[in-house]
Amino acid sequence: MAHEQDEVVVVLVQCSSCGGTGVYHGLFEPEGVGVRCIDCNHSGGREIRYYPYTGQRKIRDDIAIVRESAGKYVLGTVGPTGPEVTYEDFLKEVPEVTVTS
Repeated sequence: MAHEQDEVVVVLVQCSSCGGTGVYHGLFEPEGVGVRCIDCNHSGGREIRYYPYTGQRKIRDDIAIVRESAGKYVLGTVGPTGPEVTYEDFLKEVPEVTVTS
């Protein structure tokens, strides 16, 4: 979660839904027919807003235990699962974030 002192970065990018054309052709459009892309308002471009990563932040004070997540799907098991570790031990296990090309 971003904090008030963070400055949002705004970047204009090619729309990934229509490939920058403004016209979308998906599963339900017949051959030879496209529709105006609703993701970019048929402009071919989109605005992305984000906060630059400046390092891992500390979590709120009321969380002392960290466990694995069972997943993000509604069906099946949800919520914490597996062994628990203290938040301090969790921080020791955090991998370094690197840029991949």
